[in-house]
Parts: sequence; C-alpha cells; structure tokens
Amino acid sequence: MLTISGWNCVFAGLGAVRAQWLVLNHLQRFGLYYVLMGVGLNLALNALLIPRLGALGAATASLGTQCFVVLIAPLFFAETRASVILLLRPFVFAAPPVPPPPS
Repeated sequence: MLTISGWNCVFAGLGAVRAQWLVLNHLQRFGLYYVLMGVGLNLALNALLIPRLGALGAATASLGTQCFVVLIAPLFFAETRASVILLLRPFVFAAPPVPPPPS
C-alpha cells in the first residue's frame, strides 16, 4: 500500500508543474475542470475498490485518479493538450545518435 501511495508524489509533482503552466498561459479555469473530473472519478473508484480491497483499494483509487487528472483529463480540452506532451517529454529517453561509419 505504501508503494502505491508513494507513486502519488510523482503525479502530484507533475500536477503542480502543470498548474504553473496553466497560470503562465492564462488557462487557470481548466484546473477547476480537472479537479471536478478527479472528484467524480475518485468517488467512483473508491466505491468500487474499497469494499473489495480495503486500504489497498483506497490507495489504488487515489493513484488512478492522480494519473487520470494529470495525463488524461487535459486531453479533453484542445487548449491544454500540449501540457501532456510537455509533462511526458522528460520521461522519454531517446537513444544517443549513432555516429556515422568511418569513411
């Protein structure tokens, strides 16, 4: 359960970064939409998972909600789709360029 809860920190950090991006681009109103979607999803996941898994279900519901709010919810709005790409860019490790063969 602690391992699952620990991953919430990653998504909370990404959410904080996106919140700054929203402010800089004068798109703060979308933060409210994300929160409202997250509340609905979290209530539904808690209702499904807590009776079956107990505290582990609550931790899983929280992680799923954080992941949704940070990575999926912005995709519903054209103005904020770019934020998902910006948030995921550091996690894509590109291979170093291959040097040309000797001539």
